Amino acid sequence: MSDAAAERVTGLPVVAALADQRGLAEAVDRGAGPLARRGPLARAARDLLGSAA
Repeated sequence: MSDAAAERVTGLPVVAALADQRGLAEAVDRGAGPLARRGPLARAARDLLGSAA
């Protein structure tokens, strides 16, 4: 899905776009969650939360 399509569907701006994160599904299945490791998703989430504070 394109950023523009995601914005249209959700009514919200796209603030980060990430490539597929290898091992993410397995980490979530183990209960580790997507932010338990270092990686692009964790960094993007920290940056977004930091800018919202």
